[in-house]
Amino acid sequence: MKKTVLCILTAALVLVAASCAKKQPARNATETARADSLMEVAHLAHDNDRILVLADSLEATGDFSRIKADYWRGYSYYSRWNQHKCQEYWYEALALEARDREDLAFQGRSANRLSDVLVNKGDFEAALRVALPAIKWMQEEDMTVCRDYAFLHVSVGCCELNNHHLELAESYFKTADDLFLLLVEDNGEDGGATHEDNLKSAVAGYTTIARHYLEENRFAQVLKWVERLEYVMEDYKRQPETTAASIDRRETLGLIFKASALEGLGRTEEAADVYALALQNPFCSSPQGKVESAKYLMLAKRWDEASDNFRQLTGVASIVGAGLTLDNIQHYILPKFRANFNARRDEEALATGIKICDALDSAIVWSRNDKAAELATIYHTQEIRQEYMQQKADNDRLRFILAVVAIVLLLIGFTIFSIFRRRSDRRLKEANQKLAAANAQAEEASRVKSAFLQQISHEIRTPLNLLTGFAQVLTTPGMEPDEETRAQINAGMVENTGRITGLVSKILELSDLISRPELERNDAVTAQQIAAEAADKCGIREAKGISFSIHATNDAKEQILRTNRSAAMRILGLLLENAAKFTGEGLVNLRMVNKEGFLYFLVEDTGIGVPPEQAEHIFEHFVQLDDYQEGTGIGLSLARTLARRLGGDVILDTSYSFGAGFVFSLPV
Repeated sequence: MKKTVLCILTAALVLVAASCAKKQPARNATETARADSLMEVAHLAHDNDRILVLADSLEATGDFSRIKADYWRGYSYYSRWNQHKCQEYWYEALALEARDREDLAFQGRSANRLSDVLVNKGDFEAALRVALPAIKWMQEEDMTVCRDYAFLHVSVGCCELNNHHLELAESYFKTADDLFLLLVEDNGEDGGATHEDNLKSAVAGYTTIARHYLEENRFAQVLKWVERLEYVMEDYKRQPETTAASIDRRETLGLIFKASALEGLGRTEEAADVYALALQNPFCSSPQGKVESAKYLMLAKRWDEASDNFRQLTGVASIVGAGLTLDNIQHYILPKFRANFNARRDEEALATGIKICDALDSAIVWSRNDKAAELATIYHTQEIRQEYMQQKADNDRLRFILAVVAIVLLLIGFTIFSIFRRRSDRRLKEANQKLAAANAQAEEASRVKSAFLQQISHEIRTPLNLLTGFAQVLTTPGMEPDEETRAQINAGMVENTGRITGLVSKILELSDLISRPELERNDAVTAQQIAAEAADKCGIREAKGISFSIHATNDAKEQILRTNRSAAMRILGLLLENAAKFTGEGLVNLRMVNKEGFLYFLVEDTGIGVPPEQAEHIFEHFVQLDDYQEGTGIGLSLARTLARRLGGDVILDTSYSFGAGFVFSLPV
């Protein structure tokens, strides 16, 4: 009978497992934050291959949803100028069903990116089909205070401006402007976006608006939006992560647009002065800068200079990677022809004219192919959505049927088991379990006690032997050590006395922690203060052979934490001491990142490192991987225990490969 019951229970468990097999594994907040951190590192490093690999692997493990992974795949291909692939993945992200707010946020980000690509290549109709529905559902979901919602208004405004709906375009631009200023001036964050992210979006948005007004020769409006650009550029230049090349490009474009607008309004001398300022920037000498500045030169009738600048425009493809389109011929090739013609460079003008004639047919074919590819992508994403919905319905139905069968079998099995189970068997089983647990506890206690006594004996005996030796030297009759020897003996005695004192303190501290389940968290302190005090107290700044540095993002540096100040500083100090100890000579970096409701302190060194398979073992009491190193094996265990008392944790970052990397998290 028992065998029958076991068979029934086994079958039921198999069915339950099968019913859940196709569910994505649930991930906790720490795993999600770590996955986002890995992607952020690849993003900041512009490592597009790494972004693609992470998107695939993190979707497979359930850390990323398909929508989130599709966004990053599209971003990877966009950074490589692969227009069709990035559109394919962003269309797919928009076609899938969002399961939570994070999915909705990444759908908004995909719509923003996709509509911007479509606007840049001149497909204004397709851009409106993407941007307008996105704006509508973001309003319904109350997701209107974010940079993606703002930039979608920029895209729609550019489309309406191209369609000569001037008042409608201005209303969309006004909404985008209000949101950009709100996000920038309030240092607001949305969906993980930092103040610097919002500044980048505002700068890009104002640049886009000014460019499109300039293409329509609406010079007064160009000056208005260049003024907005100059306003946010002052803050943009102060951000620590902003590169000199990015600042140079944005400032130069603003000056070129301003010079062109002033010239178009007849303010020739002012325009010339502004253009002279632009020429001082390195971007103005680049191929793209020369082509951008040709607009001003043609308005100023400086035909020879414009013609020279257009020599940087090779072929007939867009310099921004949008392909051979009628818009590109209009915006780049025709102006090149007019510049050569007015500069009386007949041969170059004739060559450009012939190129225009040859390009027209190709551009028409290219545009048709591009439209066909876009329609194919849209059709493909619709198929994916239908397939996804059908698969979801089939899985839900299958899980329901299997769950019902499993519940019935479990009820039958438990009923039979409860009827035929004997009281004596249950008592015997309980007694055996208690005995096994008691034996296991006794063996573990014995092992820990032996390890503790052995380690403590070694750690105390070594400095005591040294102290005894120093005492014998000082008390030996006839021994008169010189001042240098006395100083060395004194330093040795102080150092070894300190070792014994520190060992006893750590043991008492660990014992006290074990007896207290929680620590008070009543101190308001910044992450920067914790880092600075920990570094000063542990003495890593003065450690010989160690190059130590602290880095923090803007939002992490001044983040106020409600925690236990001394405990947090103690944890970080233990990690820094550990890094210095096992590095010897090399680098120790402390980085601070604010993500997903946690403040992360990342302690990274270039020392001997820790094997990934030992990632949890090293946090056990009295564990030392290297028996030849000094220490008790208490430090990391103490650090983790303290961190968990504060609501955080300490883990080994197994993805860090240049030494050892430890991550200490505290809840914000």
